[in-house]
Amino acid sequence: WDKTWAFLKELDAGIEYYPTGTGATMKELGEGSRDIIVSTTGWDINPRALGIVPKEAKIATLAGFHWVVDAQYAAIPKGLDPERVAVLLDIISYLLMPAQQAFAYDDGYFYPGPAVKDVPLSMAPESSRKVIGEFGRPEYDALIASVPKEMPLDADKMVMAFRRWDEEIGAKKSK
Repeated sequence: WDKTWAFLKELDAGIEYYPTGTGATMKELGEGSRDIIVSTTGWDINPRALGIVPKEAKIATLAGFHWVVDAQYAAIPKGLDPERVAVLLDIISYLLMPAQQAFAYDDGYFYPGPAVKDVPLSMAPESSRKVIGEFGRPEYDALIASVPKEMPLDADKMVMAFRRWDEEIGAKKSK
């Protein structure tokens, strides 16, 4: 961690300000006030499909990068009565069915989409197929298959990292 934070502080010297969120970053990229950003597949596809970022915007990867996998999760709180747990498990089972998972392709925001195997894009609604066909990137499937994947930090470590970012770097130059 020490090397990471030292590197971020070194980079900070050349940063005018930090946008407060990804939406603001994409807007600035689309307007031309940002030249380069760090992003993910969904945050690349969806803003281009919405017209926020130009369709012709390009991507590049850094040698040795890893994906940090992040998605939507289903969780059941502790202490619920068995009847409620049964209903929630039924709902989760339904949501994980291939026909429902096909909706996860949406307008590219959740690309690569489904959380279960064997749900090809051909199962997605026509609108999703159109967006992925027009704004998806041919190289994404190979990158997703070949690049190592890492889980996000545990909640306590993530909170600590956000706090440290706010205290030592980001909050000093937020806009």
